[in-house]
Amino acid sequence: MLESIEPFGPRRDDLRFAVLAQVLVGALGAKKLDGQPFTASDFQRLLDIDETPRAPLEAPPPVPAQTAEEAERRLDSWLDGNNRAWLEDPARGGR
Repeated sequence: MLESIEPFGPRRDDLRFAVLAQVLVGALGAKKLDGQPFTASDFQRLLDIDETPRAPLEAPPPVPAQTAEEAERRLDSWLDGNNRAWLEDPARGGR
């Protein structure tokens, strides 16, 4: 497909950046909500620099608000795990 597109036109740049975004997101281990990996076509629509009118993207569903107790519980759990790992690290004189 790449060979059939003009080598330095806006369409080719769209595809290049979409592939770059796919590689970066894949390297970070991100997946779609359904668990599938992202493809270049997922990003091509977002990065398309053509002047073609596009339908607006759907807004993501709202994230439910977190209570102060939930936030404190998560933070305590995270701190306990990190402190335990830090204290048990042999490089820091741990066990």
